[in-house]
Amino acid sequence: MQLLEQKPIHVRKKIALYITISIGVVLLLVLLALYLNGSQKEKRSKNESAFLRFYATILDNAQSFFGSNRAIIKE
Repeated sequence: MQLLEQKPIHVRKKIALYITISIGVVLLLVLLALYLNGSQKEKRSKNESAFLRFYATILDNAQSFFGSNRAIIKE
């Protein structure tokens, strides 16, 4: 940090601003690359279909329980 302490304050502010902007650009590029990656979309659709199967199984089990002789709520 001694290297920067010798510089005037306005130069240190510009250096900090350039570093901040460049880190922001790199992060935006990484996020954009991840968003455009096709494998992420496939993983998301697989997870959604697994969730839908799980939900359908739970729903079927609940319906079969309420329709049985030991049902809490009878029709």
